[in-house]
Amino acid sequence: MQVPGVTGAIAVAAGGYHSLALLSDNTLRAWGKNEDRQLGDGTNTDRHTAVQVSGLTGVTSVFASGGHSLVLRNDQAVWVFGSDMFGQLRDGNTPSGHGPVQVSLP
Repeated sequence: MQVPGVTGAIAVAAGGYHSLALLSDNTLRAWGKNEDRQLGDGTNTDRHTAVQVSGLTGVTSVFASGGHSLVLRNDQAVWVFGSDMFGQLRDGNTPSGHGPVQVSLP
């Protein structure tokens, strides 16, 4: 099945109700449920077609969980977006973040 808006995918990740596709140009597309902003498009609108994740380029790896998403960029920076109910975003913006935000590690 072809997902509208996804061409040249080199990696995919599936969360509880959303999916991510890493494209060959190292950008990221997301679709599905978005109540916790886990699609990273700046909204909480569910998407039936893929949208580009806002402001992320140079992505090399993707991971999706139930309500949040993580990416690793080519500069080794970790970015996360979605639910922050248990501190996943590490930005203190509970319960839903407004990412993508870069993870600050101690």
